[in-house]
Amino acid sequence: MSPTTWSVEPDEWELQCVSGDPNALSLGDVYDNKCQVAVSGMVTNDSVFKVIACYSIGGVTYAGTNSVSVARRTTVAAAIFDSGTYDNCAYSWGNGWRGSFDTSNVGESSAKSSTPAVGEAADFYVIIIGKGTLEFDWKVSCASGDALNFYRDAYGEGSVTTHIAGTGGTWQHVAITFNDEFNENGRPISRTCRWSFAKNTSASAGSNCGWVDNITWSGTTPLPISRAQVSVKETLAPGETAAVTVNFYRGSGQQQGETPATGGDIPAIESMEVGYVSDEDLRAFLSVDKDSSGNFSVSVSQDCNVSGSFSICANYKLYGQNDQAWGDANVDATASVPKQGEASLFSVPRGVGTRSLTAMAANGVNTVGECYTAGLDPDDPDAKLTTYVTISNGVPYITWSPNLPDRTYVIQGKASLSDPQWTTPTNSTHRFFRVEVKSDK
Repeated sequence: MSPTTWSVEPDEWELQCVSGDPNALSLGDVYDNKCQVAVSGMVTNDSVFKVIACYSIGGVTYAGTNSVSVARRTTVAAAIFDSGTYDNCAYSWGNGWRGSFDTSNVGESSAKSSTPAVGEAADFYVIIIGKGTLEFDWKVSCASGDALNFYRDAYGEGSVTTHIAGTGGTWQHVAITFNDEFNENGRPISRTCRWSFAKNTSASAGSNCGWVDNITWSGTTPLPISRAQVSVKETLAPGETAAVTVNFYRGSGQQQGETPATGGDIPAIESMEVGYVSDEDLRAFLSVDKDSSGNFSVSVSQDCNVSGSFSICANYKLYGQNDQAWGDANVDATASVPKQGEASLFSVPRGVGTRSLTAMAANGVNTVGECYTAGLDPDDPDAKLTTYVTISNGVPYITWSPNLPDRTYVIQGKASLSDPQWTTPTNSTHRFFRVEVKSDK
């Protein structure tokens, strides 16, 4: 879009974000009734702004508006208000370049060099990421010994890709391909390219300057990863195991405008460990494990009797450098872990703490809930409900221990152990017996 020209000098300029990153642009210098906008840092999202010029005629205040778009990944020191000039690339003014409205190949502005002293040069830079094609239009008006040069590597003096010289002043189109996407550490390659108008002779011809316009970059390589975030369940109970995940993000390093990272440069998590604990006694009850698929989890031991907070530290190499990310969680020692759909909790009269009904007791036969019902110690590996058979006058009598109040005991019998069902009440044919106990609570 071409810049709007006002016939009177605006009294005030305003910048409003329509969509995208609200911090992408700020107002810059004003000259010739036209306004510069400056891109602030790395733009994290495609953004659209309104530039508003407020002015007065005959005591009446008016406002003229125009729109400007800023592409994601753009970094600019100062940009002339002309959306057709510097498309989808990062660039910065060097020594002696500025925006100009005196000539352009696209839109109404272009980048124009100054006329440096003999033996010196005026430079203009563009930053590109990964692989793609850099295209631009350029022209020059100068003496035959002077030239406008393009360097693939801004700081490699021997890397002149092409140059133009002379006073023809005709716009020429250039397309240069970059094939390398990642460096040896897996980081997206960032290159700084340079245009340099070199004043090599004392001769003067034409305008003694060069212009660059319509810069476009076709690369789709993502921004480098900026940070990682460790996620774990907020509160864990004794006996509970929770997955620990790590998510990576691309962007400016701030949460606003970031996007989740995907792609081949996401690092593997090398290890995890418990970092900070609010109570050092809690550390002994925590463990971090890694399964055969590389997934991490944190566990709280069943006998944990300490409540508090802790952090999990994930260690990884990001682009060849050691890095870490942290996530926070809590332990509630008064809670227990529901399993297999069981949500009920109860206090065990024997043993320590609060348990899950379906947790296996120390005897390896009964659950903790079954021990509670039968009155057994869930921490005693030898605990069992014992039954006794006595005969009096030819009649069997069944007794058991422990025998508790608030319980219902049902005697069941079988004539043969091979019979499929235990039945009650028992009868004279039964030769095998068992006792079933139920809690009345």
